[in-house]
Amino acid sequence: MAAINLLPKDLLPSAGLIKTAKLLKNLLTLGFGIFTIVLVGLVAFFVLNSISLRSSTARQEELKNSIKALEQTEQGLVLVKDRLTKVKEVLAKDSGAEEVDNLAKVSSLTTAGVDLTEAVVFKEELDTTFNVSDASVLTSFMAQIIASGDYKRIDLNSFSFNPSVGYLISLAFISK
Repeated sequence: MAAINLLPKDLLPSAGLIKTAKLLKNLLTLGFGIFTIVLVGLVAFFVLNSISLRSSTARQEELKNSIKALEQTEQGLVLVKDRLTKVKEVLAKDSGAEEVDNLAKVSSLTTAGVDLTEAVVFKEELDTTFNVSDASVLTSFMAQIIASGDYKRIDLNSFSFNPSVGYLISLAFISK
């Protein structure tokens, strides 16, 4: 359909101006469309980045908690490893455990009238001191010690007599 223009010809804009106005109108429409698309793209970009940032922050906190838990586990493992090293060192050292067992054997040999007053435990040696009330008890006690045969050597370190106490004997038991 043909456009009807009721304005007088002298009030009409020139043909170049009309073409320029149409061109500007089309450019503005195209520019507004591009602006709208860019604006929507930027909003989507910011929304996606904020979601990604929240996700990264949550993951970071989760990793921090995991690292803290692993640090505690690692500290426990280091302590256990250190303790095992110390235990190995202690077990590797010479001990007087056998002599302590021998002390129990010697103390079981004591009878009425024989008192164990002192015991010193060394590696492969046990030093003891006994109070014995009379000579007959002393004889039977010494016979029991010699008959036991648990020791490589038994040294008599000291032997004394006090009429009020009895015999004071110091023996050193040397292990095999």
